[in-house]
Amino acid sequence: MQATQSDINTNEFWMREALNMAQLSHSDGEIPVGCVITCDNELVSYGYNQTNAGHNGTLHAEFEAFDLIMIIWNYLHSSKDSAISKLCTSSPNYTQFDPLHYSSPISQVASLRKAKSTIKWVIPPHLLCALEQYGSSIGKCGTDQITEFFSQCTLYVTCEPCIMCAGAISQIGIKRVVFGCMNERFGGCGSVYSVHNVSFGQAYPPFEIQGGILSEEAVELFKKFYNRGNINAPKPHRTIKIEQYSK
Repeated sequence: MQATQSDINTNEFWMREALNMAQLSHSDGEIPVGCVITCDNELVSYGYNQTNAGHNGTLHAEFEAFDLIMIIWNYLHSSKDSAISKLCTSSPNYTQFDPLHYSSPISQVASLRKAKSTIKWVIPPHLLCALEQYGSSIGKCGTDQITEFFSQCTLYVTCEPCIMCAGAISQIGIKRVVFGCMNERFGGCGSVYSVHNVSFGQAYPPFEIQGGILSEEAVELFKKFYNRGNINAPKPHRTIKIEQYSK
């Protein structure tokens, strides 16, 4: 089925938000990958690569976005707000897919990081509303509810998810993934392995993918990162002249 102009506009709108998140990674000296998760065309989560900052190779953008949702879910399940208050802060209201009035979390997140705040996330207001719509309430949030919630979500990520992230996407039940550029070394959605086409029974069905959305912008961010050099990489024992490999 051919994409409509409305579909294209929606995909590009949210991919630009994912690119904003990737820019945060680049500013922190991380490999620039960012993502957002939407439900009913409203922002419910976001993430950006933090593998160096967290000294953890699994802190890819997708996992960070999943973590935010799961922290709120656990909060609803336990009704213990002390832990969440240390990790999250409130955010301005978002309006549904309205570029003129939509308020991005990018500025607030960037301000928190610049201030070296212990607060890690800005909570999109629609996340709480969306979880409640899918049967969740304080102390009554179960596995069925969170599974149903994820099945209604779309993940927008600037680079094709790696095999690890694609496996996680399959397990949590997200049905649709939109990405920017291909990941020719580690891609789990067609480049190296097609996790999205693999069915692990009824519990983990295949998921839909759509690539190439604002891929040039995503590639440009990678170029900026590699041209600058990985500032978090260990210093080499000897200097290698790049010119000899450019012929």
